[in-house]
Amino acid sequence: MEDHRWTAPEAVGRDVISKGKHCLASDIYGFGLVSFFILTGKEPYALADRSQSMRDAVRKEEPAKFEDSFTEEAKAALREHSHLTEDGIVELWGLLTDCWAKDRHQRPTINTVIERLNALPEVSLIRRETPSTDAQASQAPTPDTSSDTSETAA
Repeated sequence: MEDHRWTAPEAVGRDVISKGKHCLASDIYGFGLVSFFILTGKEPYALADRSQSMRDAVRKEEPAKFEDSFTEEAKAALREHSHLTEDGIVELWGLLTDCWAKDRHQRPTINTVIERLNALPEVSLIRRETPSTDAQASQAPTPDTSSDTSETAA
């Protein structure tokens, strides 16, 4: 049995994953869901009504809701590990929801995704800081001369 929760709506057929319906926008959908999972540790459609099929949920429901996904505890952890501000978290959520739009024509291109991520100054996943050479030099180990036996006895 396929797990349709990771499949873009246009690729979900009646009985099986539709052949030939996958497109670049489907990858953007997947990027949004995987990013959501990485950020929250929660699977998409976790709150979907289990009485309906996952295919129906993918076609009709949103994969997640902000208030269920980003509790105060989750936001605090995200701020600590990514340095995102509250506004940054809201902006990132907006990008994710745009990525998993049901209409594939409404999803951003990968260039737009990159531009929007780069617009978040706090995103440490994109902008990696390297320590300065002075900082590296100050952390270099110094030789231990306490056991040096080359001294001569006077």
